[in-house]
Amino acid sequence: MAEGANNRTGYALGARYDFKSFLVSALYTQDESKTTGKGFGLGISVPLGARVVGARKMAEGANNRTGYALGARYDFKSFLVSALYTQDESKTTGKGFGLGISVPLGARVVGAQVARITDNPNPAR
Repeated sequence: MAEGANNRTGYALGARYDFKSFLVSALYTQDESKTTGKGFGLGISVPLGARVVGARKMAEGANNRTGYALGARYDFKSFLVSALYTQDESKTTGKGFGLGISVPLGARVVGAQVARITDNPNPAR
């Protein structure tokens, strides 16, 4: 995949398995740029409607963790609530969080999400 002026290339591989009582999903990404490197994620879903997902980003070269994300979602049947926390350990991006809600309306789903990056020494203005 190529993306804008950064001209990033790479790939993502995902898999999931349904154990009947819970669902497990995994993701591996590889970016061929010198700055992004590779990452992976793991998700677990249970029938109660709760879902927890985690991901970690690795720097190119040494086995050096550069960031991670943790998300959760709960299905209340009439609406869905989700939350996300992310932290990048570089000095340029900082930490962030997000909250979301979605509501099924017939065959469609309407949702909204709010996200904020905090502790960023170089925020975009």
